Amino acid sequence: MTKKVTGIVINKQSYDDNSEIVTIFTKELGKLAFLLRGSKNYFKKSICCSIFGN
Repeated sequence: MTKKVTGIVINKQSYDDNSEIVTIFTKELGKLAFLLRGSKNYFKKSICCSIFGN
């Protein structure tokens, strides 16, 4: 299921050499944490994302 929402980035921290954990607050879904794999790699065109549970 894909859902498009707008949110505010609360926190961003490094996880690996090329990954980050980003915490976002949305009006519809509340506080969410995402693992963005490859987000620091500027040559990569797509970012893989995993959602952590609340």
